[in-house]
Amino acid sequence: APIDFRRQLADNILVIGGTAMMPGFLHRFNAELIHLANLPAYINRLVIKQFRFHSPPAHLNYTAWLGGSMFGALDVLESQSIQRKT
Repeated sequence: APIDFRRQLADNILVIGGTAMMPGFLHRFNAELIHLANLPAYINRLVIKQFRFHSPPAHLNYTAWLGGSMFGALDVLESQSIQRKT
């Protein structure tokens, strides 16, 4: 991502799916991200010290399906899709 968007991306993380429901998952994921951001290879390039997680608008285990369902219902989907002819 362009450097201008890194802060925005780090401030807007949404974790969904059944795995996100595991006890301690978000805490561990946050700790892993902070650890990786502080590695010598990234510390001067990322300049990110914390990450912000948001709560999804629905249950974690079906939010991805809900988003896909909403996207699939859009009129624009057909004009933006690529099909493989057989």
